[in-house]
Amino acid sequence: MFDYIVRDSSLLPNSSATKLVHSQDSSLRVGIVREEREDANGLIVYIVEVSMNGKQIPVSCTLMTRWGGAHNYEEYKIRPWLNGVPSGALLPASAGEYKARSGDVVVVAYLNGKSKEGVILGGLNHQSRKPKLKKNNIAYISEFNGLETSITNNGSYKVTFKGYLPTNDVALKIPPTGLDVAVPVYNPLTGGSFFGFGDNGSFLASDSQQLIKIHKNIATGSIILKSGSAIIELGGNLVTPSFSVNSFKSVLESTTSASIKSGKDLALESRQVSIKGTQIAIGNDQFELFDGLIQLIDALGSLVVTSPVGTCTPLMVAPTWEAQVLPLKTKLSLIKGSLKAAESFSLAGDNSAKLTGQ
Repeated sequence: MFDYIVRDSSLLPNSSATKLVHSQDSSLRVGIVREEREDANGLIVYIVEVSMNGKQIPVSCTLMTRWGGAHNYEEYKIRPWLNGVPSGALLPASAGEYKARSGDVVVVAYLNGKSKEGVILGGLNHQSRKPKLKKNNIAYISEFNGLETSITNNGSYKVTFKGYLPTNDVALKIPPTGLDVAVPVYNPLTGGSFFGFGDNGSFLASDSQQLIKIHKNIATGSIILKSGSAIIELGGNLVTPSFSVNSFKSVLESTTSASIKSGKDLALESRQVSIKGTQIAIGNDQFELFDGLIQLIDALGSLVVTSPVGTCTPLMVAPTWEAQVLPLKTKLSLIKGSLKAAESFSLAGDNSAKLTGQ
């Protein structure tokens, strides 16, 4: 039977007509970041060209981060390939392979299954860059604007400043030409500085010419500072700690006072030694050298030599020698020491500018 009623959409919805409205896409899609925009709240929104059925569909996406709190947060930027070029510009080469476009290659998920809004979950390897990590090598490496971070499979950690040139950013903003994206160029005059931990726990910071190193070793641990040929080492041995300096020229200047104290020995060796002061004292608690010499001169001047006839007798046979001069000689004999050569500089640790395990 027919009721002669027209089945229009106001009376009976057409499932074919509303299929797209109610459909959902729960797939993860691969895309390349085309451009970035900023909304009214200052949030960066990325337009990602998502690959779908052989076509590139532009989708507005936000970037997922590890923390999304009011106080605990993380922010970082990813690179679009359409940077510095008008959005409506005709770029025939833009439809080529990803390796010809400088944008980040990402994985996108749709919110609520609707392709009008997506979330960038992370990145994939860009086709223009060859992977550095090899098979069976459980390690980590990353680079952001020329700052490289690496962790090897033995746990050593290194952050290297490679000297990223401003021309790299300019080159990545050039519209696609169909050629592969160029590799980064670094400045050898500023690059090469690094810091990190070796696989033995030692810490090292260096610019390849100078270094600060904490050499971790229970028996011979030390801290080394090196600049050119000048080296300072602070030995961390618990039994015999040491402090050593080796340089072409050493200067120690104190505004008020300076003190050097040794519990056992103090050796000074040089081709020429100069000691200058308004007052100088050398001695111990029992005898001071210069005061003793003054007393000795006074004692020699007061000696009385008896010479009845002929050659005078030696001064030491004078009656006053034993009483006045001999005691001073004894004191000088007690203060007299033996010459001892100064020790040469030697390193207990390793001052090479290389992280072990890297």
